[in-house]
Amino acid sequence: MTGQDPFLAYSDPTRSDADLDGLSDYDEKNPAGRDDSHQSDPNEVDTDGDGTSDHDEIDPSDDVDLASDVSRNPTIPDQVVEFRYANATVLETCYLIAGEGGTDGWSAPFIDQQLLHALFGGNDGGYAWLQLGLTYFHDGGGTAIITIEAPTDFHGDQSDQDMFSFDLKQVQAEGEQSRFDPSIGLRGLDDNGDELVLYYEYDTGDNDWHESTSWDTLDIPLEAASGSPADDAEGVWRVDDDDTDEPATDAQLTSVLSSVTELTIAGPYEYPSSFEGVALAGISFDNMRFTDASDGSHGAVSRFDTGSITSGNYSGNFKIEYPSAGGGLTAETLVTANEFSQSTAGTTTALDEAGTTKALDEVADSIIQFVVGEEQGFRAYSTDIIEESEAYTLGRHLWAYANYGHLSTDYDYPVVGGNESEVLRGQSHDNERTCSLDVSWTWRVVQ
Repeated sequence: MTGQDPFLAYSDPTRSDADLDGLSDYDEKNPAGRDDSHQSDPNEVDTDGDGTSDHDEIDPSDDVDLASDVSRNPTIPDQVVEFRYANATVLETCYLIAGEGGTDGWSAPFIDQQLLHALFGGNDGGYAWLQLGLTYFHDGGGTAIITIEAPTDFHGDQSDQDMFSFDLKQVQAEGEQSRFDPSIGLRGLDDNGDELVLYYEYDTGDNDWHESTSWDTLDIPLEAASGSPADDAEGVWRVDDDDTDEPATDAQLTSVLSSVTELTIAGPYEYPSSFEGVALAGISFDNMRFTDASDGSHGAVSRFDTGSITSGNYSGNFKIEYPSAGGGLTAETLVTANEFSQSTAGTTTALDEAGTTKALDEVADSIIQFVVGEEQGFRAYSTDIIEESEAYTLGRHLWAYANYGHLSTDYDYPVVGGNESEVLRGQSHDNERTCSLDVSWTWRVVQ
């Protein structure tokens, strides 16, 4: 070479490699695992002239870059393209829902029972919705024991309170409804400082179930029963001792109310077969409160009217379709629409900072690189993007959502880098509101 000391170069005498590209002439004419369209010229280091040697395109090794690792065709000048979804901007919303932290500290301790918050539809304002998960669904409906626990506001000394009350409503669908047999549990200390648990089975009438699909107020007096109630009588505070369950005395009830460490609403819950698989199994609670009868004041109260107001929950997937190494097309989901759920109107979410990592060289989340050759291309597209109302998310209204439709844009070889956006538009299920979402994406040619 000009300006350098001469040196000797030897080819492998056992393997002919006319172009000295590190790939034998035989392998260039018989590429392993590929059809004849991948036969490269044994006399040319770079048959297609795209800047990557035939060796690196046919026989990539660990020490070469991504352009080799994705299995390119040495006979066609191809491109490595990097693609990402960039941003989603909520322009207008169809629904308002409750943000995080609206259950006022109430919780559901059992697995596959979830306490959710709704800002609209309660007994004046918001309410809490206890939803049962799919493990409870089976043919013919079923029965579950449901429980919700009060926050610490309802703990401590409640001995000056005369009543505990809450509002309750069942759900109805397809002419059938849920029903619930509620009990109140109180955990505290007896006069000796030992733990004592009392419970009260609410007297719901002759059928033993609460069945109203409109809001009812259930009042539980915080006083011991008078006389000698029957063993099976409801509406009586009893000692939970797994044996006799004797009625609680005034002294026991007063002692527990002076030292409450746990307050629960629990009991058997029934749902019909029409609820199966549609997330309708659940029950609504509102306005939990202790009341002092002397002045009507509340020692503790939860009205579920707090929490931020945001847009609805979004569902759907933003995807990419690109040529696969062995022919055909590969489709990948890069971003899910829930990445921008509960955003206020005007909020922009950066999609390339979230989602699932799909880049072949681990460059970043929601970014992917792939090869596009002659007569090939790629497509940016999505499934239908849905904005859910609060009623839909809670399983109360199966059609209360807005469908924004989907995007689909094709790009053909040769690819030129750029960026693009599309506004998806929806309409509320009652046709009273329109909503829109701006989604952008960008791509560039790496090689």
